[in-house]
Amino acid sequence: MQCKIFLSLALAAGIFLTGCGPASPGVAVKGLVTYDGQPIPKGRISFEPSSSTMHVAVVSAKIENGGYQLPADAGPAPGQYNVRIAGYDGAAPQPFEIDPADAPGVEFLGHPLFDEYVTLIEVADDDRSRDIVVPTTAGRR
Repeated sequence: MQCKIFLSLALAAGIFLTGCGPASPGVAVKGLVTYDGQPIPKGRISFEPSSSTMHVAVVSAKIENGGYQLPADAGPAPGQYNVRIAGYDGAAPQPFEIDPADAPGVEFLGHPLFDEYVTLIEVADDDRSRDIVVPTTAGRR
């Protein structure tokens, strides 16, 4: 009986630890995101692995005054990514839009500048700077 319990535990530990190898090293990436010739005041950028880049996590960063930065320990591993960009005007909320007391810890980014923009990007080991121009065809809101 003890042998069965031991073997069951050993098998469970083996299955559990199989996926616990070191994560793929990330690449430090930074850049400028512009729309209609201007830096995006506020927003979010996320790198979502494409079907050809498997087993890596989605990583994202804030966009402030057009700039974004992902350090290597939080950056994307080399591979192909669907990059999603949401851009906002950075305007303060109107009283009827949001009451800060109702949403503690929530940052109001402003009003959307365009519909979410998605583009396919290849991240290489030596990528360090990646500027992105959101086309005006992304749809002004």
